[in-house]
Amino acid sequence: MATILVIDDNESWREYMRYMFVNYTVEGAETGEEGISLYARLAQAGKRPSIVLMDIMLGGMCGFEAAKRIKDIDANANILMMSFYPNFADGMGCFDVMLKKELNADTVLDFLKRENIDYEPKNVSCKSLIEKVKEIIINAPL
Repeated sequence: MATILVIDDNESWREYMRYMFVNYTVEGAETGEEGISLYARLAQAGKRPSIVLMDIMLGGMCGFEAAKRIKDIDANANILMMSFYPNFADGMGCFDVMLKKELNADTVLDFLKRENIDYEPKNVSCKSLIEKVKEIIINAPL
């Protein structure tokens, strides 16, 4: 089963990614430093993430720097940057794809109701994210 590593300081977003990718193993980290360490541990255990979903604006180390360090560990790492603010520079060439976080409000509300979470969602379609993750996982080297 493919592993997806979600590095995002928003716990609700990490949980939503677990919900969205229920057919995959989803690991999560809150900071860039935690994400780098977790990536290294997973790779060393033979569970190299097929894809890393990385937020740009993290507490402490930014997503660009964390992505660069993951690429230093594994030049073949598939890193998909996600942000509500996608108009950043190329991020030092450390990621493969940039997607704007866009969620369909009905989908989010459905998830939040099922999980009994009281949360006011941002106006955000995950179709492009799901399609891109599946494409990367299918084409990822083992």
